[in-house]
Amino acid sequence: MEGSSLIPKNADDAQYPVSVQSIRSWEESFEKERWTEPKVNLFEDDDNFYIEAAMPGVSRENIKVRFEKGNLLIMGRINYEDAARRKFILQESEVANYYRKFRLSDSVNPDTIEAGLNDGLLLVRMAKSDKIKPRTIEIK
Repeated sequence: MEGSSLIPKNADDAQYPVSVQSIRSWEESFEKERWTEPKVNLFEDDDNFYIEAAMPGVSRENIKVRFEKGNLLIMGRINYEDAARRKFILQESEVANYYRKFRLSDSVNPDTIEAGLNDGLLLVRMAKSDKIKPRTIEIK
């Protein structure tokens, strides 16, 4: 997706609708728990931007999606009791909570943000603001 309008060159570049912030700057806030960044796909269609985040093992009740001060926050909490009961023979997946922060530009209409969970994939839909949608100009 290199070159797509969803991939920011840097956090201050206003031409990009979504700027990905790293969890690493937030580690001090979460010292008591284990946190990791979910793998994400960012994509768009004519009317919307989408964030698809892989959150295996997180139930719908344990996911929070919040918009505040121009940021979209995604947080998912693992049920550690379920993981602790397992007797692993091989464990390649990390057992940790998920956290990711995205800085949204004014290319996104924050009033239209919706989220759904299906098979461990969180899908967040954000409508593009009217100012960036292509439009046909009538010739008079």
